[in-house]
Amino acid sequence: EIIGAYKQTEGQLFVLRRNQADMKGTMSHEVAHVLDKRGADGKLSLSESPEWLAATGWQKKGASNLPKGYERYMLRSSKGVVSEYAKRAPWEDFAETFKVAIGGTPVERTAFKKQSPARYKFMSDLLRTKFDVAIGG
Repeated sequence: EIIGAYKQTEGQLFVLRRNQADMKGTMSHEVAHVLDKRGADGKLSLSESPEWLAATGWQKKGASNLPKGYERYMLRSSKGVVSEYAKRAPWEDFAETFKVAIGGTPVERTAFKKQSPARYKFMSDLLRTKFDVAIGG
């Protein structure tokens, strides 16, 4: 089992490993959180940007006095979500999507592109323009 965490307040990334099985996936997921928060040019995190929300079907809930956390957003449709964990919040969706885009198998990436073209386009454009990387490496 591999456990990962990104502490945004300290800018620290932690990955604890008990076996090698999903090290690449966990690292990709946690690095995505760093890019999400730091790659937004000082604006909203990428996962809370209007472009990501529109591409993925996340929407803010009406109440503005809700505490910071998962309850601030709801997913209108889970169509195209790459994992169960991605359904928790826009930033987890972003991290799981990044994980498939960067580290998924060719079969997983083909399915991802077919099932969620808007997510695929967002991630493809982001990787190409900000990091000069194509989906898949």
